[in-house]
Amino acid sequence: MEAPELARYRVGEIQVEERGLRYGDATPLPARSELAQRGAETGALVGRCKRLGIRPDFQLTLYDFVVPQAFASEGECGPSLCISVLLDGGGEGWLAGGEAAAQVAYRPDTLYLCLGTVAVRGGYRLPADTRFHLVDLRFGLEFLERLGVLPLLLGAGAGHPLHCASGPGVWIGSAPTPTPIRKAAAAILETGFTAADQDLEIEARALDILNEVLALLRRCAAGGPQARPAGRELRRLSEAQELLLSQPERPWTIALLSRRVGLNEKKLKAGFKACFGETVHACLQRSRLAAAQRLLAEGRSVTETALAVGFANPSHFAALFKRELGLPPSRYRAQAPLGGGATGLHR
Repeated sequence: MEAPELARYRVGEIQVEERGLRYGDATPLPARSELAQRGAETGALVGRCKRLGIRPDFQLTLYDFVVPQAFASEGECGPSLCISVLLDGGGEGWLAGGEAAAQVAYRPDTLYLCLGTVAVRGGYRLPADTRFHLVDLRFGLEFLERLGVLPLLLGAGAGHPLHCASGPGVWIGSAPTPTPIRKAAAAILETGFTAADQDLEIEARALDILNEVLALLRRCAAGGPQARPAGRELRRLSEAQELLLSQPERPWTIALLSRRVGLNEKKLKAGFKACFGETVHACLQRSRLAAAQRLLAEGRSVTETALAVGFANPSHFAALFKRELGLPPSRYRAQAPLGGGATGLHR
């Protein structure tokens, strides 16, 4: 079988590679115009992008770039389902024409779903000195209809547990990235940028992500409407989450966090799970691992990193890191790309 046509080009400071799978017949849509409207032509983004045509109406894109200076941009994409696994990054986005609260915070280790039955228009702001590692799966509506899952997706509304923004014909949801999805995305980034002959593995991991997302949506649908905290309680829960994410090195306990935000322990535990889809302990653990990855990529030792992010026992830290991310912290430290910053094997 002939090798698929390979395109290599630059958009500003982004090196792009795109092709179909070696054994497939799907040609991906060129990434040039998307990167251009996102500011890449001006040098606002520096790094690399790889796009693969997995199947007709199904493409996979890998991003590894840094944002040297803060900037904002706008753009749009056609009707589709976009599954984005943000392993590293920060900032905020907004949905044009959406509801008053149609803003989306970008956080590491977060899964984002965007379903548009019309063209989706919006924008985003990215802070300076931010590194992004992102796996993006995009499916056309016909593919989803053939798969038989379009009714499940169209059933999501403003009351859905994952809902974070919506507008006419557009629904956006987010959740802390489930472990199987995190591991699959990390494997895709590691393999996609370093190996030229692993198309079968990449397709398998991409399908794993799709399958896990559909399973998550089915669990949400089976659970029915869920009451979520609002008002003052929601603000205090959001404050608790921000403390865990911004100060992972502190010895947080339920009791300490409860006193800090002024919410009793029972409401803190139950409300945190209802709002953010994970326990306080799980949030703290992933926040510490996220901080650890940044320090390791900067060249810090395993022991120094463990202590800096709140682990008193470096051996326990190393075992947890390997269990959650699939490789030892020493190996992660050795293979951080582009001379620093976190790799795709992130949170």
